[in-house]
Amino acid sequence: MTAADATFLEEAQNTPKTVTVGDTDYVVRHTESHYDLQVEDPSGIVIGFAARTLDGGVGFIPAALVDRVQPQQHTSVEDAIDFLLATATDIGTEQHP
Repeated sequence: MTAADATFLEEAQNTPKTVTVGDTDYVVRHTESHYDLQVEDPSGIVIGFAARTLDGGVGFIPAALVDRVQPQQHTSVEDAIDFLLATATDIGTEQHP
């Protein structure tokens, strides 16, 4: 992630931040869970979490896979949200073909 992304995520610890992916705004905010941040869609549904990785980076975990996978790092916050959305779509397709 870029320095700007790192700053964005650090600031989201204290104040909810909005990131736009495509035409949609997502909110990144502090969470009381054992993760550092949560990512919410426009309706307030949590689609994923962000957590520190072992190497000191930040990784993202889809909400549907919490406690089953390790955080995955991405090149930007926008790329991470794309990953969360794609994973949710893949899981939904598997459960409801």
